[in-house]
Amino acid sequence: AEKAAVKIKQEAKTAGDKLIAEAEKQGDELISKAGNNIIKKKIAQESAKKLVKEAKKSSDKLNSEADVKAANLINEAKVKADNIRKDAQKKADAL
Repeated sequence: AEKAAVKIKQEAKTAGDKLIAEAEKQGDELISKAGNNIIKKKIAQESAKKLVKEAKKSSDKLNSEADVKAANLINEAKVKADNIRKDAQKKADAL
């Protein structure tokens, strides 16, 4: 369960990093397309910042959701393990 939890977290981090990288790439393209026009460039820079900010927000949300899923997975595994131990102890006590 712990390995699966780590995998869930790693996949979320990887997806979030890709999301941010893509937003940065798109932002750079916007700025590049603005050329030397100062007004267009300023607007493109602000748009690029917003893109990256939103991507980071989405990445944080992905990571938070992964943390919750991972914690739930570990908790479920612990409960199952405890139940198995209790059943085994009951059977041992009955002997």
